[in-house]
Amino acid sequence: ENAGGENESGEASAEGDFIQPVVVKANPNAKAITWRDLAKVTFEDKYYEEADANLLFPSYSEEVKELNQQTINIEGYVNPVTPGRYELSANPFASCFFCGNAGPESVLELELSRPEQIFLTDEYRTFQGKFVLNDTDIDRMNYILLLAQAVEIE
Repeated sequence: ENAGGENESGEASAEGDFIQPVVVKANPNAKAITWRDLAKVTFEDKYYEEADANLLFPSYSEEVKELNQQTINIEGYVNPVTPGRYELSANPFASCFFCGNAGPESVLELELSRPEQIFLTDEYRTFQGKFVLNDTDIDRMNYILLLAQAVEIE
């Protein structure tokens, strides 16, 4: 097993009851962003027929729109949503968006490149991936990081 938690075949290795996350070197061309960058959004109530409810609809700033489809790095607290699904949050679990202590701009959905990896609640990590804005699918977060990987910044 190497320092990145992989065995000789490059697979994530088991440690205890979870699969150790694989940490890779960050792409130096990825844009480093912060939660302050993502806070440049406003929300308004909008009725969604499929949910029969008013939900928060995002109106992204030009700065946030420019990040769409870009490879980015961002740090935060990993929190489980459901088995195999995670969010990255500006805040620890006890004060996250879902607990009512922050806004929807303070979380992003992690779509892991290796979904078999398991992260611990409030694990502080840097992730890299393709940043995507979502204002259409009410079952997903407003911010999504596709092909997300835990990275090490040099």
